[in-house]
Formats: sequence, C-alpha cells, structure tokens
Amino acid sequence: MLSLFDFGGLVAAFGSQPGDSNWNPDADFDGDAEVTPFDFGVLVRHFGEIGDE
Repeated sequence: MLSLFDFGGLVAAFGSQPGDSNWNPDADFDGDAEVTPFDFGVLVRHFGEIGDE
C-alpha cells in the first residue's frame, strides 16, 4: 500500500537519480531512473491502494 512513508521517501529522494547520495529506487515509481514530479503523480493516483509488494 502506498502510504505517508512512501511520500517521505519520495520527498527525501526528490530530484535524484542513480549515483546521487539521496537516490532511492523505491521512490522512482515510474521507473525512469529519476525521482521527479511524475513520480509524485503516480503516488497521488495510487495513494492508499493495496497491490503487489
């Protein structure tokens, strides 16, 4: 389930990509190797949903 913990991880990793000290692949919700506003959009659309781990 996407939760406030996921939001916190996204905020901490925002603007990062692999190799950056704050990179978190779990915050890259759209899988484009960057944590951007698009990842925030994915989180918002699916917030609270339960799915595959």
